[in-house]
Amino acid sequence: GYLKNAIVYRCVNEVAKGAASVPFQVKKGDQVFDSHPLISLLDRPNPDQSYYEYFSALFGYLLLSGNSYILPLIGSITRNPRELHLLRPDRIRIEGKTGSAYPDKYEYWIDGRIANTYTVDPNTGQSELKHIKLWHPLDDYLGCSPRTAAATEVDQHNAAGRHNINLLENGARPSGAVIFKPKDD
Repeated sequence: GYLKNAIVYRCVNEVAKGAASVPFQVKKGDQVFDSHPLISLLDRPNPDQSYYEYFSALFGYLLLSGNSYILPLIGSITRNPRELHLLRPDRIRIEGKTGSAYPDKYEYWIDGRIANTYTVDPNTGQSELKHIKLWHPLDDYLGCSPRTAAATEVDQHNAAGRHNINLLENGARPSGAVIFKPKDD
């Protein structure tokens, strides 16, 4: 839907960019901090992304797949996050037992192999990998994408577009015609 449909592309980008343009505030009670390690981290989550780029991608993943996965890199001395990275949702597989509130682990797959595994505490649900998801009525572990609900309409729009292109490439002539020859006048 996103890569082959301009409407889906535009909708996802408008929402993701709009959400990413909202600034965060760090507060304690009524006091708003102008300077804080969390503000510095969010301003530059990692060497490759600015605040805006990072949060546009986070919200984009959330809209397209219903899931976003944040991997914080923890500092060895302070034990606080020093970088935040996003993992592609299409590369994550969640393993768990049916009926369990928490998954057992998250697996990150690249080129058909498990690149990393992030275990989940069975009592608290805590994991090194932070999972943000939209509510899904039928899945305990994965979020439901708005794109899933609109899939039929997106497919219809894409099929109509392909039909129109094929018709134009054929000189706007239909590929066939039904000819009726009455037997009497």
